[in-house]
Amino acid sequence: MSTAKTTVLAMHRREYDAFNEVLDRVPPERWDEPGVCGKWSIRQMLAHMSFWNLYPLMELEYALGGRKFDFDHADDEAVNVRNVAAREGFSFDTLRTEFDVTFQAVMSALEALPEEEFEPESPLEQILGDSVDGAFANNTYAHYAEHRFEIEAWLDAAADEA
Repeated sequence: MSTAKTTVLAMHRREYDAFNEVLDRVPPERWDEPGVCGKWSIRQMLAHMSFWNLYPLMELEYALGGRKFDFDHADDEAVNVRNVAAREGFSFDTLRTEFDVTFQAVMSALEALPEEEFEPESPLEQILGDSVDGAFANNTYAHYAEHRFEIEAWLDAAADEA
């Protein structure tokens, strides 16, 4: 594997593991408590993250078919609200499984790409309009880190109040 591919895969794994370590610290009685990320609970955050794990997979599927994925980002908040609402009745375990499955789909897709697609100016980069890492990071491993920090701050605030 190229260094770029190896690095991208390692960053995904590292941030996924770190997110799950923090998630494991949340007691079950707090899974539905609002305020982790804005008004969202842990369960709602997981619903949100599973959807965004799928987004770069859709981009990649289109790009591999030679087409640019055209998704209207005019109102990401409406997309977030719609996707969280669609999973409102799901149990924590179901949402965590969905997050794990979508993460594995991301890893499988990245692992399946030839090394040369991670290089600058690759044919895939030309269609994506971004590097493979750039197309994935914002919605996957950088997203995991963003929400991990929010969970840590939320847990720390509760510990300070106790």
